[in-house]
Amino acid sequence: MKSMLYLYLAGNQLSGIIPLELQFYEFLETLDLSGNRLNGSIPKSIGRWAHIHYLNLSNNQLSEKIPSEIGKLGQLTELDLSQNLLTEEIPSEVQSLKNLQKLNLSQNRLSGSIPNAFTSLPSGIDIDLSKNELTGPVPKQMIHSPQNPFDEEGGDHFSITNFDGGVVYDDILKAKNDFDEAYYIGTGGYGAVYKTELQPNNVVAVKKLHSSSGNVDHNVS
Repeated sequence: MKSMLYLYLAGNQLSGIIPLELQFYEFLETLDLSGNRLNGSIPKSIGRWAHIHYLNLSNNQLSEKIPSEIGKLGQLTELDLSQNLLTEEIPSEVQSLKNLQKLNLSQNRLSGSIPNAFTSLPSGIDIDLSKNELTGPVPKQMIHSPQNPFDEEGGDHFSITNFDGGVVYDDILKAKNDFDEAYYIGTGGYGAVYKTELQPNNVVAVKKLHSSSGNVDHNVS
């Protein structure tokens, strides 16, 4: 079956290692082995899957390091290796995955720092590295600042550096007439959001939070 393009074996009780014979499926485009009991390492022979665009090995018992040969899968758009026992550092070769749109390495035992190689990946990529043992800062280029909903209206962005919280709080209440519905612009997580303009020409979004205790907090963004 060397011409196989798609192989789905997810959600079974397959055990043992990933069969080395899979390396001969050189035309493979999709491989899903998730939700099994596969163990051992990810074979270096995966580098032969030059055409693969979807690879899901999540929710198994795969261990050892992610092989550097992962960088040879230049057509990959989605890679999911989450919920395994993978260790050591994330290989810098991930920078070669120029078509990647989603990368999930969460819930492993990966260590070391987040490689700067991630900054070479496409902008807007969905990356999940949670629940690992990674250390150090996130590379600055990976922090995509949230878009301000009022950008098109002009005005300077509100800065909360070295400001008097009490004074600003009073100004906010005064500017929007104690949360008048006329300033309501929508609902965000855990509360209603109001638009407020402070002097001089500072537009801010204020979220009125309702805690489980019944108290009301206000969050400025």
